[in-house]
Amino acid sequence: MRCKPLALMLLAALAVAPRAAADTVTLRNGDIVEGRIEKVEEDGLTVRTEDGAATYLRAEVRTWTVERTGPDGEKTAATFMFKPEPLKMPFKTETDHYVIKTDIDERVCRRAGQAMEQLYRAYNAIFRLGNKAAKKKAEVVIFDKEEDFRRYADETSVKPREDTLGFFRANGDGAGQIVTFKRRTDEFDTMSTLYHEATHQFITMKLGVGNLPPLWLNEGMAVYFENSRWEKGKLRTGFIPRKRLQQLQRAIRRGEYVHLADLIKRDRDTYDSLCYAEGWSLVYFFVKVNRGAYARRVVRYFDALEKGEDHDKAFRRCFTRDLGKLEKAWKEFVLALEVPDD
Repeated sequence: MRCKPLALMLLAALAVAPRAAADTVTLRNGDIVEGRIEKVEEDGLTVRTEDGAATYLRAEVRTWTVERTGPDGEKTAATFMFKPEPLKMPFKTETDHYVIKTDIDERVCRRAGQAMEQLYRAYNAIFRLGNKAAKKKAEVVIFDKEEDFRRYADETSVKPREDTLGFFRANGDGAGQIVTFKRRTDEFDTMSTLYHEATHQFITMKLGVGNLPPLWLNEGMAVYFENSRWEKGKLRTGFIPRKRLQQLQRAIRRGEYVHLADLIKRDRDTYDSLCYAEGWSLVYFFVKVNRGAYARRVVRYFDALEKGEDHDKAFRRCFTRDLGKLEKAWKEFVLALEVPDD
């Protein structure tokens, strides 16, 4: 069997690096196998354990971690996963900035391509990427069947959530891949996921791969743009998500909302549905209140994050040092918003 480049690099590292703690293999059923990685090939890997060598097929393996101790005694660990099988999509089209692939029909390719290019122009005007724009085209994949999407998500995402409707995978050149599936009830839902995930693409290009933004900003902006609409050949943004506004207004009236001091620090494990609504509303507040009075502060905040400034310190420096006053104004703004019709 022929090893892929990643496997060759891994095997070379095994040959020269001193031994440390056992390597670990995480299987798709949740089991953990500890041992020594001996061989990585296209269809699986071989692990030497106390009971002997065992081979695990790629269909059984989610990730594997190799831990080593260098000559200076410092431990390092790297986690790997198999590259997904090549996508066999019968329909494909290219635009200026995207490669659209689908197994639905050519119309979906054209429609998605037009919408993504409109979105690209809108996002580029907001994020002002300049020479930070991706050098390669991003890939957009739209599956016809949800089960095919779930299978692909399982291969490419370490821990895909059960409610995942789409995802963005970054890569070194900043372009990345956006993946979703066709919703049977409403085409708008399918396109809105593309708009959502493209937001993550642009934030990644703006801040740099590996420079993770705070979740309230990353998801808040994504929800803000996911509600864009394609009308008369143009993309219109800034629509209010009805259900999220209703959820948030109820939480504020009951005193059960997440305080801003907590929201801006939340991580993925505690960022729930209410946080998505609050993140959106905070972005919407900064964009809309007092005719965009905070808009320039959002730009300064992005600049601070781009330089690697601490998220909490950057928020307080760029927006306000009095979170209580800001929270009061934000709540009044949210409660005054009208819930849109369906």
